[in-house]
Amino acid sequence: MMSWTRETIEALAASRGLDRLAPEHIERWLDLAQRQPSTLPLRQAVERKEDEPAYGPRAFGPTGMKEPPQESAEENYRAVFRNRLGFGKRPAIVAIDFVCSYTTLGAPFFAEGVVQAVAETRALFAHARRLGVPILHTRPIYHSSGRDGGLFVQKVPALRAMVRGEPMAEFDPAMTPLADEIVFEKAYPSSFFGTSLAPTLTAEGIDTVILVGCSTSGCVRATAVDAMQFGFRPIVVRQCVGDRHPGPHEAALFDIDAKYGDVEDVDTVVAYLENRLSPEAM
Repeated sequence: MMSWTRETIEALAASRGLDRLAPEHIERWLDLAQRQPSTLPLRQAVERKEDEPAYGPRAFGPTGMKEPPQESAEENYRAVFRNRLGFGKRPAIVAIDFVCSYTTLGAPFFAEGVVQAVAETRALFAHARRLGVPILHTRPIYHSSGRDGGLFVQKVPALRAMVRGEPMAEFDPAMTPLADEIVFEKAYPSSFFGTSLAPTLTAEGIDTVILVGCSTSGCVRATAVDAMQFGFRPIVVRQCVGDRHPGPHEAALFDIDAKYGDVEDVDTVVAYLENRLSPEAM
């Protein structure tokens, strides 16, 4: 373990071409180094103090030196996050809020990304129904006053239009639940919050929830977080979720895949269902 002294700091500074620096900078670095764990290289300690220019990363480079390349989000997260949960033994599909307000041009929540997700999800539903995989649906429904939506409706007032009987609150025709498929009505982003989704899944022995629907950065992400917290393996189907803009969509997929569940391509999900649940596999 190295103990930093004025001499060692001066030597390090000189090796970096920093003999031009004022003596008070050396004193400030010495004070910083003594307050940081001695196992850390001084450069790391200095770079932690980006709020103070004399401590910032530029202090250890001669004038005119190019900034080091910034690491990507993938590189930054790789060492700690991105572990895989994998599929479990018994899956169910949770279809989140595939209602007309997201798929009707001119409607408050219209999103082209959701229209594309509907097209991809139709085939996934067909596979699931043929194989006997449960499909559970959610949709947002509020009292006409919006009071049951609490702060969420205050934050997103357009939600007040999602009342029973309103055409935009009905399921997209391509995503209409079958008679034996359960529909959960919810007032908040997560499909688990304030609903009986968790005990329903538990009673059916489900350990894996395959998430499709909208929006990726809102209700899909919230449902994935709660699924993990309730002990279900969240698998988000990349092509079967959508959002208003690709920025939030991609950011949410990255975040979910890093910390809360697995984001998988639809072909991977279909292969899992076929390999595990088809008559030939049993």
